[in-house]
Amino acid sequence: MTKAEIYEKAWKIALNRKDFSLLDTIYHQDYKALDERFGVEMNLEADKAWLSTTSLSLEYGRSKILFENADFLCLQQYTKVKMEGGIIDWQVSISAITYKSGKIITQKTVIEKLDYDPSENKDWNWESFE
Repeated sequence: MTKAEIYEKAWKIALNRKDFSLLDTIYHQDYKALDERFGVEMNLEADKAWLSTTSLSLEYGRSKILFENADFLCLQQYTKVKMEGGIIDWQVSISAITYKSGKIITQKTVIEKLDYDPSENKDWNWESFE
């Protein structure tokens, strides 16, 4: 499995099952990331706490590795966010992930909201990624 595949699998399991065991194996104990929405520094425990309490339903769609080597992964992902009241948002994100000793040490993700379903008229659909 590529770093991207392991990363996606870990987050899907964490989001859908609230099972963090795979996340714990891929993140370095000194992991830190800045959440620019709130201006706070996050660690893995803070990320897991957010995942445990969120009522959002997230589905990952097509992703694309923009760059990957032993120390760095840059990944583009499409996400479908189901919110309360049946509202659906589509997003595209770019994550820049750095590794130390084979584990994620920093991560920066930029998310852009889309005003359309990115799977429309494409060769993929959301069900293919469940």
